[in-house]
Amino acid sequence: MFMPEKEGFKTSMEFREKSDQVKIIAISGGGQFNSLDMLPMALELGANTILEKPIDIKALIEKINELLSF
Repeated sequence: MFMPEKEGFKTSMEFREKSDQVKIIAISGGGQFNSLDMLPMALELGANTILEKPIDIKALIEKINELLSF
């Protein structure tokens, strides 16, 4: 969610404004804040699903498959 050029919240909102078909997985390790606080907010701002770092590759693949099956 915290990125150098533009934060993930703003990026997610911009994608969501352009299309509701875009699938968004919000991923955070927390940065300055606890990621548990940030990730639910990402869902409220348009993310389809969330993952906490460190990422479990099996969980990531499951999330991708879930999103592609819609």
